[in-house]
Amino acid sequence: ITPRDGDLPPAPEGVSADLWEYVCTGSLFYRRLPDFGGVMLHASCITIDGLCYLFSAPPGTGKSTHAEAWVRLYGASYVNDDKPALMFKNGRLFACGTPFSGKTDKNENVILPVGGIAVLRRGEQNEICPMPAKAALPQLYDQTVHVRDPRRLERTLEILDKVCESAPIWLLKCTPMDDAARLSHDVMTAKKGEVI
Repeated sequence: ITPRDGDLPPAPEGVSADLWEYVCTGSLFYRRLPDFGGVMLHASCITIDGLCYLFSAPPGTGKSTHAEAWVRLYGASYVNDDKPALMFKNGRLFACGTPFSGKTDKNENVILPVGGIAVLRRGEQNEICPMPAKAALPQLYDQTVHVRDPRRLERTLEILDKVCESAPIWLLKCTPMDDAARLSHDVMTAKKGEVI
């Protein structure tokens, strides 16, 4: 999906034609993604041990800082640092790397199963707890593309609802310190029934 010549609105002053095409193409891609059963989640997405972990939050909250700590401390690697796609294959939730990754080029062309999603909030101390699907849905919706088309909006909400029912979702209140990454890693990667 790419805009055709003449389809792009004029670029803002000081923005190159190439950068503007990249921004507009990414916007179009994510607006149409629900037609193909996927949604974009504004998140930093890393992978470790064959699973993806996503840290979602408004800009400036610390999701990239948190993901970078997993990379540094545990050898995780990036799938996408800002705008991964989420899709279901054979009933299982996958995170997909896309070429659109915000201000960085930290992205890979991979599709891997999701191990968990953390909704980040800044906190005075580090705390993590499971987030019920009903509470998670509006938080994830806030971090995706808001489309005007009623059909795509309904499809987006259906997909997000399925995401909330399928993936472990956590509320992570954290500081920007490594202890927060250690806590989230230990909890989010623990096997069911494992004592941490």
